[in-house]
Amino acid sequence: MSEAKHVHVIGIGGSAMAPLAGMLREHGYRVTGADSGVYPPASTLLQSLGIAFNNTFDAAHMQPAPDLVIVGNIIARGNPELEEVLDRKIPYRSLPEILEEVFLPGRHSIVVAGTHGQRHAWKDYDDGDAGVDLS
Repeated sequence: MSEAKHVHVIGIGGSAMAPLAGMLREHGYRVTGADSGVYPPASTLLQSLGIAFNNTFDAAHMQPAPDLVIVGNIIARGNPELEEVLDRKIPYRSLPEILEEVFLPGRHSIVVAGTHGQRHAWKDYDDGDAGVDLS
């Protein structure tokens, strides 16, 4: 991803995707995105970081084509932006892939997150540390 300059996030209003967009922006990428209704705190975070986003999905958002697209896990086939990405063979990644590629290069990690009240853990498989309870 080091050569990517413009990153578009499909599903940018998600609880993990909005912070990811901010992290990518802080790494120097131009970040845009779309979702079907972005509201606080995601909308205010994105606005405070100067990240442009659309409140609808539209294939036209892929013009001109971004260098890379991040696809949220809630995005399914039939989404016009995802279909455009697939039809035009625009490079894309999932959140875990981009975390590993940009923020954890050379490491093999599992990141687990959610918003449903479960207990979550992170385990770094490079040094064998036990998981850390993040609840």
